Amino acid sequence: MIKIMNHIKELDILKSNITLIAICNEFKNKIATELAQRLGMFVVNINDLIKYDLLNINEVIKVAGLDYYNKVETKTVKAVSSYENSLIILDLDTFFNNDNFKILKESSLFIYLNLNFEDYKKILEKSYTPVKHFEQILNKKTFKEKDIILKSVSDIIINIDLNENIEDLIIEKIKNYYKEVL
Repeated sequence: MIKIMNHIKELDILKSNITLIAICNEFKNKIATELAQRLGMFVVNINDLIKYDLLNINEVIKVAGLDYYNKVETKTVKAVSSYENSLIILDLDTFFNNDNFKILKESSLFIYLNLNFEDYKKILEKSYTPVKHFEQILNKKTFKEKDIILKSVSDIIINIDLNENIEDLIIEKIKNYYKEVL
C-alpha cells in the first residue's frame, strides 16, 4: 500500500493527509493508529495537541474565554493542515468549529467511518462510564443528523461492519477512490 501511496503522490493527485471522521471518537482513535502504521503515516490528534498546549482547557476558557480557545483551536488546525503524510483525527466539535473542516479539506482526504446506531451504542456502552449526558450522546435523532452532515462532507464513506477487518476495508476504498481520479 505504501508503494501505491507514493505513486499517487508522484502524480500530484493525492492530498497530503487523511482525516478520519466518525461520530464515535473512541472507535475512530483506535482505528487511526493501526491504519497509519499500515499506510506509513503519522497519527496527529488535534485535540491532544490543543490539550498539550493549553494544559487545562477548562481553566483557559474560564480565564481567557471561549473566543480565545477557539482561536487556539483554529491555529492548531491550520498548523496541522500544513503537515504531510499525516493521518489526522479530531473530535466533531473541533471539526465543525470555525470552519476548521474547510481548512483541513484543502490538504486532506476525508474518510468517514460510518457506524450504524446499534454498533455505536454498543461501543459507547463498553467505553463510557455513565454520565449525566449519556442519554444525549445516545440520542438516535442527533446521531442521524450528525451522520447526514458527515456523509455530505466526506470523500470516502466506509460502512463499518465490526466483524470485518476495518483497516483492509479502508485501504481498499482509498485505492478505489484514487483509481476513479486517475
